Amino acid sequence: MSADTEIPTAWDETGLEAVGFGLAHPIDDLNLAEVPREPGVYIILRSREEGEVAFRSPGSAGRFGDREPNVEIAELEAGWVNGADVLYIGKANELRQRIGLLQRFGKGEPVAHWGGRYVWQLEDAGELRVAWRITAADRNAIERAGLIDAFIEQYGARPFGNRHRPECIARAGQERR
Repeated sequence: MSADTEIPTAWDETGLEAVGFGLAHPIDDLNLAEVPREPGVYIILRSREEGEVAFRSPGSAGRFGDREPNVEIAELEAGWVNGADVLYIGKANELRQRIGLLQRFGKGEPVAHWGGRYVWQLEDAGELRVAWRITAADRNAIERAGLIDAFIEQYGARPFGNRHRPECIARAGQERR
């Protein structure tokens, strides 16, 4: 993990705000004009106060090409991280564009935002929120990997929507993980 990636001490909205993430916004009714057109990392959140987790099949995500976004409920249950508000950590070359794709994918449109697709099979997917932090263009992959590594250290698993552990690439100044 990069020594200068700011890691939250608590993986909730307050902890994220303390390390430079903006206020979390509901994904469903997010006004994209409020999202910067800069590179960064973004996090999908669900509050533990929202109660027990329940899954649905099919979820609300759109099909992209021939790819089926839905998985079996047993797979969702196996990937669930108890006690975590953070569901997905993503990176963007342009936050507004990427979060816009996330929003549209969750509303069933056939767009390319495969990452985090599990979150759209939550019964309360319409209540999810997104927060973001601007990074330098050459740091978004490093920041994302550092955040995921720190999450794994605390919870013993990747965030629910992150099905693959990203690698920090050598050209970004990091050794491969």
